[in-house]
This record gives sequence, structure tokens and C-alpha cells, in this order.
Amino acid sequence: MFLVSCSLGHCKAPDPFQFAKLKTQTKESEFPAGTSLEFECRSGYYRRSFSITCLENLVWSSPKDVCKRKSCKTPSDPTHGLVHGDSDTQFGSRINYTCNNGVLEQNKCFAEFALCPGIPCEPPPAIANGNFFSINGEDFQYGMVVTYQCNVGDRGRKLFDLVGEPSIHCTSNDNQVGIWSGPPPQCIVPNTCTPPHIENAIMLTGNRSLFSLNEIVEFGCRPGFVLKGPTRVQCQVGNKWEPALPSCSRGCQPPPEILHGVHTPSNKDNFSPGQEVFYSCESGYDLRGAASLRCTPQGDWSPAAPMCAVKLCAPFPGQIPHGHVVFPLTLQPGAKVIFICDEG
Repeated sequence: MFLVSCSLGHCKAPDPFQFAKLKTQTKESEFPAGTSLEFECRSGYYRRSFSITCLENLVWSSPKDVCKRKSCKTPSDPTHGLVHGDSDTQFGSRINYTCNNGVLEQNKCFAEFALCPGIPCEPPPAIANGNFFSINGEDFQYGMVVTYQCNVGDRGRKLFDLVGEPSIHCTSNDNQVGIWSGPPPQCIVPNTCTPPHIENAIMLTGNRSLFSLNEIVEFGCRPGFVLKGPTRVQCQVGNKWEPALPSCSRGCQPPPEILHGVHTPSNKDNFSPGQEVFYSCESGYDLRGAASLRCTPQGDWSPAAPMCAVKLCAPFPGQIPHGHVVFPLTLQPGAKVIFICDEG
């Protein structure tokens, strides 16, 4: 949340906190005096949200008494060993275990670290045309933040646009394995767009590493998937595609059309698995085959589509006295039967 009051001068974007993150991410690089930025504590810390303000002297106010580290239980001495260290058992602290003199390895006493360990992350992803920096060097523990920047030319000349969140932090889903909070940003040539990614979609216009400003990309879906949204999007400033990207979800294309027949509903472009359509024939035709088809999870219709066959007249009673009848090949509506009398 940003709260702004009218004043002159701006503060540069504040340095990221190891213990907190912005409630609402922003790409702004400076903020007018009087602006307040609201933060929330990262996992591993406790306290409610807090805010900092761009003061009249154009520096940020300092957060005080915020985001306290959570504590672990106080460790006990292991058998044949001792715990060394101070009383700090807060999140990220370390405590050493050592074995008593003369205790053999088979007695299961080992020197180890950690009762309240930090959760390490792998090094953050590298990006093309840019790099990252961290105040913690190459030690990437839970809560630590890395910030990306793009390479520059001579005398700081801008060569690339940074697209995406400039900072990511080490976090965890299970409090055991460290992962990064999101994908890294990208450094791309200005006035270009990276290829839009849509799961289960096919780019009909051909894929490339970069698209120029105002260039249009057309999509289709893999078999068994239905496109929802626009089929064409256009590259805009800031690596954005407009209108919003479509999606490809499991479903069926419109069911087969049949000659002299219709299906209901008939005004839909796509169908979800499990939905049915019902077939009927025009007057003078009989339906041959299944009267309904169902959209399968594989994206096709089952069973096979029916057909509409011409209705036939009931069998003619037979020949007539003192004459004979000439029949057409089929007794379908409109066919003519000829009666011929015998001579005399």
C-alpha cells in the first residue's frame, strides 16, 4: 500500500530488508516526500505490518522494533556430550555440540551444528545481459534478498530494460528446503518482447527469441485443448502483450455437423469434458446412430456422429387385379409408383 502526500523532492527506492517485504510490489525507482511504503514480515519472523516514510530531508524513516525473529526450543545436552554457545535460540542461530573426552565414535556422540539452523538456498538463477548482487555475499540463507540489474554500456548508457521483479528472496514451503520466491527478471533489448508462454498452446506465427514492438503473435491449442480468449496478441512497451494472453484448457471443439440434421446446443465454440450435445433430423429424415455425443477428457467426441437418412414409405400392398405396378428403386418421399392396366 502506498500513501502519498504532496511535497517537493523524492527518495530513492529503499534497500530491501532481510526480514520483511513490500506488501504491494512496485517497479518505481523513486518516491515523492511524504510517501509511505507498507511492509510485512517474512516467514521466520513475527509482528504485524509496518511502514516507512520518505521524510522531508529525502531519507526514509527507520523501522524500529519490527519483525522479531521466532525462537526455537532450548536444546538439551546430548549423551556423552555438551552444548556450547550463548542463550540465543532465535531463528537462524547456531549452537555447537561437542563430545566428552574419551568417548568413542561407537557411543554415537558427534560434533554437530544446529538446533535452530538457517535454511540455505541454492545460488540464485543467472540471467542473460545482467547479474545480481547481495549484501550477504555468496551465503544465501532463508530470508536473504538478491537484487538483479542489467548490464550498461559506456558511461552508464542503458542497453537493456529490466522486466519482472528486480529482487527475489530465499524462502521455503516446508521449513526445510530453501527455494527462491519467484523467477528472476529478464534484461531485454528496449522496445521488444520475449515470447509469450501459454501452457498447451502452439504459436502459429513461429517462435523467436524476441519480438519487435507492435508485432502480432497468433495462437492455437494442442489437440484435446480449447482456446479461451483472443487468438492474436500484440507486443507493447515494457515486454507486455495485449490483450491479455489466452489459455488452453482441456475440452472439445464444436461437435461434427451432419447433413440434414442439427445438434443442440449449437451456439457454443467450446465444450468441457462431460458435456453432451443432442442430434435431430429435418422433417422427412430418420436419425441413424447415437442421438447424443459426449465430450471426453481426451478432447474428442464419443461415440461417432450419427447420420440422417431419408425416410422410406411403407411397403406397397402388392400388384393389382388386371394390371401391374412399376416401382421406383426406393420408396422414399416423393417417389412415384406407376399403375398399368392389362389390355382389354
